[in-house]
Amino acid sequence: MEHRFSRNLKLGYSFSFIMLVAVGLLSYFFIRNLLQSDRAVAHSNAVIFNLERTLSLMKDAETGQRGYLLTGREQFLTPYLGAYPQALQLVGAVTALTRDNAQQQKNMAAVRAVMLQRMTGLEAVVAKKRQGLPVSASDLDAGKAAMDSLRKAIERTEQAEQTLLAERSGLLNRYAVWTPVLIIGAILIALAIGLFSYFRVSADIREKDRLRVELQRKEEETAAFNEELTAANEEITAANEELSAINGELAEAREELVAVNENLEQKVKERTRELAASEEETQALNEELVSINEELASANEEYMATNEELLENREALIASEHRARNIVAGAPFPIGVYAGREMRIVMANKAILDVWGKGSGVIGQTYYEILPELEGSGIYEQLDRVFMTGEAFHARNQRVDIVVDGKLQPYYFNYSFTPLLDTLGQIYGVMNTAAEITDLVMAKEQVEQSERELRGIKLQLEAELEVSRELQRQKDDFIGMASHELKTPITSLSAVIQLAQVKLKNNPDPFLAQAMDKAVVQIKRMTGMINGFLNVSRLESGKIEIIKTTFDIGGLLREVVDEIKLTASTHPVVLDNCPFLEIAADRDKISSVISNLVSNAIKYSDKGKTVTVSCSSSPVSVTVSVKDEGMGIAPEDTDKIFDRYYRVKTEHTQHIAGFGIGLYLSAQIVQLHDGRIWVESETGKGSTFYFSLPLG
Repeated sequence: MEHRFSRNLKLGYSFSFIMLVAVGLLSYFFIRNLLQSDRAVAHSNAVIFNLERTLSLMKDAETGQRGYLLTGREQFLTPYLGAYPQALQLVGAVTALTRDNAQQQKNMAAVRAVMLQRMTGLEAVVAKKRQGLPVSASDLDAGKAAMDSLRKAIERTEQAEQTLLAERSGLLNRYAVWTPVLIIGAILIALAIGLFSYFRVSADIREKDRLRVELQRKEEETAAFNEELTAANEEITAANEELSAINGELAEAREELVAVNENLEQKVKERTRELAASEEETQALNEELVSINEELASANEEYMATNEELLENREALIASEHRARNIVAGAPFPIGVYAGREMRIVMANKAILDVWGKGSGVIGQTYYEILPELEGSGIYEQLDRVFMTGEAFHARNQRVDIVVDGKLQPYYFNYSFTPLLDTLGQIYGVMNTAAEITDLVMAKEQVEQSERELRGIKLQLEAELEVSRELQRQKDDFIGMASHELKTPITSLSAVIQLAQVKLKNNPDPFLAQAMDKAVVQIKRMTGMINGFLNVSRLESGKIEIIKTTFDIGGLLREVVDEIKLTASTHPVVLDNCPFLEIAADRDKISSVISNLVSNAIKYSDKGKTVTVSCSSSPVSVTVSVKDEGMGIAPEDTDKIFDRYYRVKTEHTQHIAGFGIGLYLSAQIVQLHDGRIWVESETGKGSTFYFSLPLG
């Protein structure tokens, strides 16, 4: 059992350590690549922005030149005068940014050459105008051709950078998707291994508890046997005392008989002398002799009665001794009786003979002769001290090494040495009682060892849990920091796209306007994703704040549905008649919950499927529901659908983007309002998400 327990511990530690190392290495690899991809995307955005700015400066310079040529006013040359140094500076910045790209270096060299040519042409035309010379159509045509060449060179460079930007954005998205999935999966596997090890160790602990109960039961049996043996000892002592009393009476009777015989002999001698002296006294002597004979007969009768009583007492003593021997022989625990200081064995039951590994032939031998291996263990000295002092000796959980089957083997005993006294109170021997507890002691040691190992496991698990919590905190801090840093380039990119939309408003080419519209949608999607990560970080750190105001939930539902209809033209979104219901809640955060539920219903439904939003009320709460006709959620996923970063993985959802934070944030916001959120779903038929908030 100990081997199995140690094996389970080693396996649990090994798997936990391997998973910890694997998670650390893979997390480092994916996060490093995620940061590199993010820097690459920012790098490409900077290149495109500088190119657009360069082209804009050149357009401003050309516009200023034309204004000057048409009006002759020097103020029109203000954009023209500062344009060339700024354009050269931007071209230099782009060249530095693309120094690791040989093709882009060639493109930038071409841009610089065409820009220099165009600025030279502009200077020549402005110089003619200042000198009062006529500006010919060929001069203007040359300027237009140079400007077209510059525009094409910049577009060629920008197109190459856009290709790089698309590749880098795709790589960034892949790493952003797989990094949390990998980390969460590894953590789940490590948790499963820890739980498996915990259950195995718990089973071992239950086995040890069973052995502990068995140990207590055997100790109780041993105590009962000791009590029975004590009663037998008391009975033997009483029989010994009764025998001593009978022996005393017999000795007194013998002494009286000897005295009577001596007195009789003395009187016979005296009467014989008197008979010789006087015959007359013979008759008197005969009479006295008859009297003496009568006394002698009476004494003999008393002596016979005493002998009969002695025989009866002896038979009773023999019967008592026989009963005591039967009790000792039948006792289930070891008992031995040793006589004299040499400890000669006079009685030994089967239990103690089995412990010694000996037969009944040991009766009559000394304790030392049958167990010489005990020399030096202190047991001989204990026996001698009991015999000499009359004080009993008791030992508990004592190890004794005995030769059994030719091999010295360790045993554990609870044993006692009790002095035996005769009728005169003199010690004539020692009684040895014992209970073998080898299995119980070994089991107790295993239990103690298991408890020590269990305490070690507990400390290890607590340390691993603290490490896991620290990793989670670091991950949340990183996500919050990364999301905050991503907002700056996203804001700049949004401004650039809005500026491009304004400039392309009257452009006859519809493709550019549509591309800008799609870019705005993607910017909004990315901004929502970043805000989601920031909200998760704030929520985990306790910094998210609920600011309650009183508002109409029906009006909020109409606003959210109308806003979603503007961007979600592929799905009909229907709002059931919702009555006027005022609640006290954080309007912006409840709006984000509704928007997230409706967006998910659209995302996970086929095109053309209807999404229905409705609300109802009770005396104490209002309930909002969002129903779709989508793919539905399996029963095993409904309990985990509101967990952080959890996403349902099926063949239908593997191509749908997401990080699993929308429903988690929604659930947390509802709970912070003392509300409840849940889902009812059937696979293949759709889902209905509900959340309820208290009124007032």
